Amino acid sequence: MLVQALQLSALCMSYSDSLFFKVPRLFLPSTTSLFDDTNATSSQIILVGVMVYIAVLVGWVFLETVVARSIHISFRYRILSTLIMLTTGVLLLPLVETLAMPFIMTDSTGSDMSGLVQAVTPLSISHLIYMATALAAFIVLTGLAVLSKLIMFSGPYSDSSTLSINIPSLIVPAQPVLLMTVGLLGASRTFGLDSVHPILSALFICSIAIVYSVIVSVFPTHANAIPWAIGVYTFVAVIPVSLMSALHPTMFWVAPVVSVPLTLAVVVGRLFVLYTRITPSLIRVKDVSNGMSNVRNDSEDEVSLPRFITLSDFSLWLWFTVAVHKLFDAQIRRTADRREMLSTATIDDKTSARRRELIGRLQTLVSYACAEAFTNGRSRLTIVQYALTVSANYEAAIFEATRLPTMVERDILKGLSPITVVMLIGLHTDADRIRRKQDSGLNAEALAELNAKQKKAKEEAINARRAINSFWRALAIPKPDVNELLAISQEIHKHSTTADKLYIQLIKAFPERDNIIHAYADFVAVVQQDPEYGAQIQAAADEIANNRMMSDSSSASSSRSGSVSSGTSRAVENDILTILRTKRIRTTSNSVSRLRSAVLVLLCVITAIFVIVGGVFQVRMFVMSALIDALTASGNMDFNSAEATYLALLADCEDSYPGSFTFGDMNTVELIHARLTSSLDDLISSTEDLDASVSDIITATLFPSIFSSAREPSFIARHYRATNPATTESVYTSIIDMASSLEVSFKRVLKDNTLSTDIDFVSTNGLESLRNGINILQADILESTDLAQYVGLGIDAVALAVVVLVLLGLQFFLLRRAFNTVTLHQAENINVFLHIDRDVVDEMVTATNVAKRDRKRKTKKTAKRAIHFDVANEPEDDEHSHITDARDLARMDVGHSVSQVSIENDDTDNEDAGSEFENTPLPPLPDEVQELPEDEETDQASHSEANDHNTTGSAHSPTQSDNSDEDSDVPTLSFGNIAGRGSPTPFSMPKQGLAFISAESVEIASSVEDGHTSNSDVDRLTPYDDAMAVEDHLLHGDDGDVDVEQAEHTLRRAKVYHSSLYSITRLIYWGTVLFLAMAAAIAFGVVVSFAYDAVEIPIIIDAFNDLDATQRLITDLKSADSTQTISAVEFIQRGTVDAYERYWEVPDSRTKLDLLNTLAEFDLSVEDATLVAEAWDLSDQIAYRDHVEMKMRWMTLDLPDAVGCQIMDLDYNYSAETWHDAEQAVYGDYRASSGFYSTNEADSAMNATALETSARAVSMDDQYWRRKDQAVDNLNEVRNTLLTRIDNEATELSDILDTVFTVRIIATAVFVALSVIVLFDILVLIILKHRLKRLADRIDQIRHRLIDSKANHHDERKTTKRSVLIIQGVLLVGLTLVSFTCIAIAVYSTFYQHSQKTTLRDKLLEKSDISTHVYDVLDDWTDYKQLSRRYTQRPLSNILTGIETAYTALEASVALMQEHLGEYDIQPDTLAVFNDNIDQNNHTLMVAIELMLWAQDIPVTVATEFQDYEYDITAESTYEFDQMHYTRQYLYNNSVVDRTLTADEQIKIAREILFDDKFHENVVTFEETLFVYEEDAHGTVEIVIDSAASSMTQMEIIVVVCFAVIFVCMLIQFLLLLTLVPTPARKLSVIRQRVSAKATQRFYRMAAATLAALGIIFLILTLYSELWFVVSTQVDILDTSASRAVRFIGVAAEGIFTAFDKADAKQRYNAAVSNLAVMEDRHAIITSESNPFVTGLNLFLGDEYSLGTAITCPSCSVLTDESYSQAISMFIDAIPELNPDNGFGTCLAVDGINSQALKAIIEIEQQVTPVFLGTFKDYARTISTAMLAYRLINVPLYIFAIGFLLLSYRLVFQKIFTALSRDESIVLSLLVMIPKEHVANNMMLATFLAENAISDNSN
Repeated sequence: MLVQALQLSALCMSYSDSLFFKVPRLFLPSTTSLFDDTNATSSQIILVGVMVYIAVLVGWVFLETVVARSIHISFRYRILSTLIMLTTGVLLLPLVETLAMPFIMTDSTGSDMSGLVQAVTPLSISHLIYMATALAAFIVLTGLAVLSKLIMFSGPYSDSSTLSINIPSLIVPAQPVLLMTVGLLGASRTFGLDSVHPILSALFICSIAIVYSVIVSVFPTHANAIPWAIGVYTFVAVIPVSLMSALHPTMFWVAPVVSVPLTLAVVVGRLFVLYTRITPSLIRVKDVSNGMSNVRNDSEDEVSLPRFITLSDFSLWLWFTVAVHKLFDAQIRRTADRREMLSTATIDDKTSARRRELIGRLQTLVSYACAEAFTNGRSRLTIVQYALTVSANYEAAIFEATRLPTMVERDILKGLSPITVVMLIGLHTDADRIRRKQDSGLNAEALAELNAKQKKAKEEAINARRAINSFWRALAIPKPDVNELLAISQEIHKHSTTADKLYIQLIKAFPERDNIIHAYADFVAVVQQDPEYGAQIQAAADEIANNRMMSDSSSASSSRSGSVSSGTSRAVENDILTILRTKRIRTTSNSVSRLRSAVLVLLCVITAIFVIVGGVFQVRMFVMSALIDALTASGNMDFNSAEATYLALLADCEDSYPGSFTFGDMNTVELIHARLTSSLDDLISSTEDLDASVSDIITATLFPSIFSSAREPSFIARHYRATNPATTESVYTSIIDMASSLEVSFKRVLKDNTLSTDIDFVSTNGLESLRNGINILQADILESTDLAQYVGLGIDAVALAVVVLVLLGLQFFLLRRAFNTVTLHQAENINVFLHIDRDVVDEMVTATNVAKRDRKRKTKKTAKRAIHFDVANEPEDDEHSHITDARDLARMDVGHSVSQVSIENDDTDNEDAGSEFENTPLPPLPDEVQELPEDEETDQASHSEANDHNTTGSAHSPTQSDNSDEDSDVPTLSFGNIAGRGSPTPFSMPKQGLAFISAESVEIASSVEDGHTSNSDVDRLTPYDDAMAVEDHLLHGDDGDVDVEQAEHTLRRAKVYHSSLYSITRLIYWGTVLFLAMAAAIAFGVVVSFAYDAVEIPIIIDAFNDLDATQRLITDLKSADSTQTISAVEFIQRGTVDAYERYWEVPDSRTKLDLLNTLAEFDLSVEDATLVAEAWDLSDQIAYRDHVEMKMRWMTLDLPDAVGCQIMDLDYNYSAETWHDAEQAVYGDYRASSGFYSTNEADSAMNATALETSARAVSMDDQYWRRKDQAVDNLNEVRNTLLTRIDNEATELSDILDTVFTVRIIATAVFVALSVIVLFDILVLIILKHRLKRLADRIDQIRHRLIDSKANHHDERKTTKRSVLIIQGVLLVGLTLVSFTCIAIAVYSTFYQHSQKTTLRDKLLEKSDISTHVYDVLDDWTDYKQLSRRYTQRPLSNILTGIETAYTALEASVALMQEHLGEYDIQPDTLAVFNDNIDQNNHTLMVAIELMLWAQDIPVTVATEFQDYEYDITAESTYEFDQMHYTRQYLYNNSVVDRTLTADEQIKIAREILFDDKFHENVVTFEETLFVYEEDAHGTVEIVIDSAASSMTQMEIIVVVCFAVIFVCMLIQFLLLLTLVPTPARKLSVIRQRVSAKATQRFYRMAAATLAALGIIFLILTLYSELWFVVSTQVDILDTSASRAVRFIGVAAEGIFTAFDKADAKQRYNAAVSNLAVMEDRHAIITSESNPFVTGLNLFLGDEYSLGTAITCPSCSVLTDESYSQAISMFIDAIPELNPDNGFGTCLAVDGINSQALKAIIEIEQQVTPVFLGTFKDYARTISTAMLAYRLINVPLYIFAIGFLLLSYRLVFQKIFTALSRDESIVLSLLVMIPKEHVANNMMLATFLAENAISDNSN
C-alpha cells in the first residue's frame, strides 16, 4: 500500500526530465524512457504486451474457477495467487500508466509518455483500436483487482505475525477502483486537459482526490488503523503534489509535509473520539467465561454502546483496541495452527491475566454489538474475524459462519450482499481447514509417535525426580560439596526441561486426551514445584473428562444441540490450550535481568554507532564522489574550452593565411571546423556537467565556496566592444557565464560569421581568464576534498574511541561486575542449603526417593498414608493470604496443634500411563492465596474432600484405566505443612517451636532488604547517636545468653540510624557526582574556548598577511602602470631604445595581467572587483594613447627594424575614432592649440620637431591623465576598502575574543567553586562511609547473635582499617594541591595569553599602519615625481599647483613615516640611504622645477617652495662619479649661471635631468630603499608578532596540559567516589564454600571474546574506511593531468601568433614559454615513478595512451615513426625557435608562417593532445570506479558487522542469560521444596530467604 501511495503521487506529478521528478517515479516504468518519442515502437510493444498479459491472467483465473473448478493449495495455485497479488499490488499503477498511453492526445504532457502519440495519428483507426482495447483491459484489470481484494485478504493470517492482518471492510473492493481512477487521470493528465493549461488538469485531479479522500476517511477500507491511514494518505497526498508540480515544480516535496499531518489529524482524531466514547462500554461488560466457549453474552443488561456508533466506527475501535493492548502479541509458526496466537513468552502472570480478561470482555462486547446493535451480515463477519484472529476460538468462528445462511432463510437477517458472501466464504474456509486438521484421525505412524513421546516424557520425569533425590542425598553426607550440588542441579534442569517440552507437544497435538493432561499436571506440581499451575491444568483435564462422559451419555436431539455440545467440548479443549499459552516463565533473577538490560542497551549503542558510522561513511563517500565529479567536470571544461579556443584561433589564422596552418590530420579548414564542432559539443556537455555537479544540493550546501566559484562572479574577464579603436570592458563574472559566452563566439567562428571582437574575446578569455577562474574553482574543490576527508577521519576516530570505550566499559565495568554478582548469587543460593538442618535433609531424601518395584496387582485395601500434617483450624478469610515464609507464619496466632503423623505404604498397582504422579506425588508448595471457586465451601471437611479428590480421585477416573504400561512403586509423602497453591492445608507452627521469636523480631528481619523501617517506628525510637557505645552486656543476660528483647531494640535503633545516615549520604553522594559532572563540563568548555582562540588567531594573522599582499599587488599594479607611462614620456623626450624596451617589458611579460589575476584570487567583493576591472579598462585606453605617441616619436627616429616591432604596424586615425566627436566638444580647442595626433599619413608628413611636439602634447593630454588618475584612484579605493574591512574584522573578532575571555574567567571561577564543593563533599563522604561501615558491622554482629544465641559476645567488631582512611585522606589532599596548583597556573596562563592576544592585535595593526605610511610616501612621491615631469613637458599653472600640493604632502608623509617608524629597529645604513636618496631626488626635482619657473618667468611670489633654490653641481658629493659614468647632453650648472640661460635651454635642461639615467637609477634606488625601510620595520614588528603568537600557543598548551591534569584529578576523584558509594545494610552472608562456577567463567570468557571480536571488526571497518584517505590525498592528480593537457594546448595556441602578429609576438612567446614550463612540471609528476599512487594509476591506462607507443600519422610531415614521448621532446625543443628575438629583425619567429617549428608544434599537438586527454579521463574513470567499488564493498562489510553484532546477542549473550537464569532457577526451585516449619525454626535460613525475596512465588 505504501508503494501504491508513492506511485500514485508520482503519477500525478508534472512530467519532467529533472532528477527531482525521476527519483519519485522510481517504481514506474516510465523512468526507463521506453515511452518517449524516440522509442515509439517500444511503446507499442509494451502496451500490447500488457494487454496480452492481462488477458492471459484473466483466462487462467477463468479456467481455474469456472472450467476446472479444482483450485487447491498447490504449486499452480500459489503461482496464480502470487501473480494476482503482484498484478494488483506494486504492478497495478505501472500497468495503469501503460494502459493510459492511448488516452494521451498530444505530447504536451512530457517526453516520458509521448511514444504512442508519435507512433499513430491521433483519433485514427489504429488509435481508436488502441483506446478500445486499453479501455477493455483497464476494466478487466479493475475487476481482477476487486476480486483480489475479496479473496486475498485472509492471506496474511498465515504470515509470521498477526500484526499484518488488515481486517478489510465491505468497502475494500472499492479501493482499487478509486486508486485506478486517479491513476488513469494522472497518467493521461486528465486525457490531455493540461494541454490547455497545466493547472486545469491539476485542479481536476485535486477535486477527484478530495472526493475520494472524504470517501475513504468516512468509510474506511480496512478496520485496521494502519492500512486505513495509508489509504487516506494515498489520496490526500495527490492534492498537494499535483498542485505544486503544476505551480512550482521544484516544491513537489511539500506533499508529505502537508499530507502526513493532515492524514494523522483525520485518523488520530477519529480514533481518539471513538476510543473515548466506546471504551467505557468495554469497562462495564463482564468476561463471559474463562474458556470463552460461548460467543453470545447472557448478561445483556449491562452491555450497551453509545449512540450514533456505526459498524465502521465499532470495527475501527475494536481492532485499534486489540492493537493497543497487544492482543496480537503472538509468534505464529507456519507449521502450527491458529491456537498458538495468544502464546505469550515474556510477560508476567498479571499481564497475562489482564489480557485474558480483556479478550473475554471484548468477546462479550463484540457478541452484543454484532448480534444486537448491528443486525446485518457484515456485523456477523466481525464476530467471525474476532473469534478467528484474537480469541483463537475456531469453533465459534465456524459456528457463526454456518449460522448466517440459516438466519437469512429465517428472515432474521436480510440477504447477504455478494461482497459479504465472498468474505464469509474466505473466513469460513480458513477456519474450517484448521478444524479439519485438528479433528483428523490418527494413523498408525502418528499413534506410534504419540506413544514414543509419552514414554519419553514419563522417563524424563522419573529421571528428574531421581536427580532431585540425588541432590538431597549429596546434601545429606557429612561434608557436602557445593560444586557437586550445582552439577546435580544441572541434571535436574535438563530432565525437567525435556519432559516439559514433550508434555506440551503432546497436549498441543492431542488436547482432548485428558490422561496426558493429568500426567503433565502431576509433573508440574511435583517436579516443577508449581502447584497452582498444576491445579489449573488438573481442573482443565477433569473438565475435559467430564464433558466427554456427558457427551457420550447424552443423545443428539437435534442438529443444533449437537453442534452446541460439540462446540462446548472443543471450547474446553481450547481452555487447556489457553492455559498452556499463558503459562508464565520463571522469574529471572534481578542480577541476570540487570545484566541483560545493560548488555542490550550497550549492544544497541554499538549497533547505532555501527549504523551511524556506516551511514557517515556512505555520506562522506557520496560527498567525495560529488567533489571528484566536480573536479572531473572542471578538468573537462578547462580542456574543452582551451581546445576550442585553439581551434577557433587556428581556423581564423587559416582564413587569414590560407594553407599556412593546415598540417597533419587537420590539413583542411573543414577538418579544423569538424574538430572544433566536436570540442564545442564537449564544452557544452562539460559545462552542463559542471553546473549540475556544483549545483547539487550536497555540494552547494556543504561547500558554498565551490558553488560561488562556479556560479557566482569569481574572476575578471574581458569583453571587447566594437569601437575604433577596440576597447575592453572588464567584468567580474562566473565560470558558467563565461563558458556560455565563449560557446556563442565559437559557434560564430564555425558559421564563418565572426565578429570583429570575437577573436580577441576568445583569445583573451579562452586562454587566460577562464582558465584562471577554473584554477580558483579547482583549488576550492581540492581544499574541500581535504576538509571532507579530515572530517571523516575525525568522525571515524571519535567513533572508534567511543566503541572502544563502550566495549571496555562493557567489559570491565559491566560484564565483569555483573558476572561476579551472578557468581555471588549462585554461591549464596547453593550455600544456603548447607544451613538446612540434618533432619530436614533426611526427610527430603525420604520424600523424594524414587524406587522401582515389581508391578503389583491393584487391590482395594486401604492405602497406607504418607507423612501428613493436619491443622486444627483453617482460616476462613484472607487474613493470612500472603504467608510466604516462616516469619509470616510467626505472625499468625499460635494456637494450632500438630496432628498425628501416619506413614503407610502404597502397594496398589497403577495401570494408567499418566497417573504415576497422581499416586506418588511430591508435596506441592505453599501458596499465598488458595484460589477456590466462589461456590465451593471453605470449611475443613470441604478442604479434605478437595484434597482427597486432587490426590486420589483421578486414579478412579475411567479415562485413565487403559494407558498404563507399568507401575511406580514409590512411597508417597505428603507434607500438609507446605500449604502451596495446590494444597488446602497450610501448616501452623507449634507454639513451643516459635517461643523465642517474637513478632517484633520477625518484623525487623523482614525489613533488612532495604535498610528502612516504617515512619511510626522512627517516631517512637530514640536516635541512635552512637551505635558503637552500646555495651555488649545490654545484649546478654546474667547467664551469658542473648537478651532477645534488648538485642532487637538495639538492632532497630542501629538500623534506623543507618537508614537516616544512608539517606543523607546518598543525597550528598549524588550531589557530589552532579557537581563533579558540572565541573567537568565547565572545564571542557574552557578547553574548547581555547581551541576557538587557536583557530581564530591564525585567521586574523592570515587576514593581515593577505592585506599586505593585496596592498603590495595594488602598489605593483600602479608601479607597472606608472612605469609604462613614464617610459613612454621618456621615449618621447629622449628617443632612446632603453626607454622603449622598458615600456614594452611590462606588457610583453604580462606583468599587469599576472598581477590582476593574482589579485582576483583574493576575497574581493563585487564592488572592489568592479573597481579593479574599471582600472584595467582605463589602463588599456591609456596604453592605446601611449602606443600612438610612441609611434609618432618613433617616426622621427632612425632606429633598427628590431626596435618598434610592437608599434610599427599601428594604424591610427583620430577622426575615425568612435569618441572623436565627443572628445572634440570638450578638448577640441585645447588640442588644436597644443597639437594632437591625426592619422599615420598626415603625421608622417610632418617634420621631426613638429611631430615630437605633437607626441609630447598627446602624452600630456588632460583626458589621458584624468583616466590615469581615475585608474589610480580606483586601486587606492580598493586598498582603502580592504584596510577598512580587515580592520573591522579584526576589531570584531577581538571583541569576540574579549567576550570569550570574560566568559572563560567567570567559568573558571565557577569551576573553582564547584571543585571546592566537590573536594569538601568527598571528605564528608569518606567520614560518612566509614561511619556507615561501622554501623553495618554492628548490625551484622547483633544479627548473628540473634541467630546464634551461643555466639561469643566478646567477638571483635569489624571496622574499617585506619590505613584506608589515611590513604583516602592523603589522596584527597594530594588531589586538592595538584588541582589548585594547575588551576592557578591555568588562570595565570589565561591572563597572559589574553595580554599577548592584545599585543598581537596591536602589532598587526601597527604592521598595517607601517605599510600604510610607506605606501602613502610612495604615492606622494609618485605624484610629486609625475607632476614634476609633466610640468617640464607642459608647464601649466594647474600642474604647478599640483606640484606644490604633492611636495607638501610628501614632506608631511615622510616626516610622519619617519616619526612612526623611528620606534622600530631600522638599520642605520638603510635610513642613511633612504635620506640620501630622497634628498638627491628632491634636489633634482627642485632644480628642474626652478629652471621651468625661470623659463616661464614665474614671479617669485608663486610657488615659493621652489623659488630661490640655490644649487651647484660641482658641490654635489656624487659629481665626479656622475661625470665618469653618465653622459648628459643637457645638465644644470649652478643657480647663478643657469638663471642667465635662455628659456629654451632652461626647459631642455629641466626635461633632460628628469629623464636621464642618473635620475632613473635614483628613483629605482629610492623605491627599493623605501621597501627595505618597510621590511626592516616589518621585521621588528613581526618579531613581536611571532613572539606573541608563540607565547599564546605556549600558554594554550600549558592551559590544556593543566586542564588535562585537572581532568585526571577529576577522574581519580570519580574513581574515589566509586569507592565511596553508600550502601545499605548488608544482607546476611550464608557462604561457607567457594563455588568454582566454571560455567559462569566460561560464559564470561565467551562474552569477553565476543566483545573483543566486535572491537576488532569495528577496527577493521575503520581501517577500511580510511583506506580512501590515501587516494583522497592524491586526487589532485586529476587537476595535474588536466592542467598538462590544457597547458600543452596553450603552448600551441600562443605559439601560432609568433608567426604573423608583430605587435604581440613577444608577449605570445613569453606566454607560450610560461605554459610550457607548467606543462613540463605536470608531465614530470605524471611520468615520475616516485609516486606509487600515480604509478598504480598508470597501470590501468590503455595501451593507446602509453607514451612509448609509436605515432601513426600518414599525413604528417614532421612526425614519421616517433613515439609519443619523442614527440613531446620535439615539441619542447621547438618552442625556443619561435622566439621573435631570433627573427632577424622581423619581429616574428624565424621564417614567420613558414616556420618549421610552428609546423611541428601543430602536428604534435594533434597527436599528443588526445593522449593527454585520454590519460586524464582514464584517471578520472579509474578513481570513480575504485570509489564506487570501495563504497559497495563497504555495505556488505557493515551488514556483516551489524549481523555479527545482532547474532552475537542471539547466539552468545542470550544463551548466556538463559543459562544463568536456568542455573539460578534450578537452585531456587530446590529451595522452595524446604518445609516451611523448618524455615521458621532456622533463623539463618528464614532471614536469607526474606532478604532475597525467595518464596514460592519465585516459580
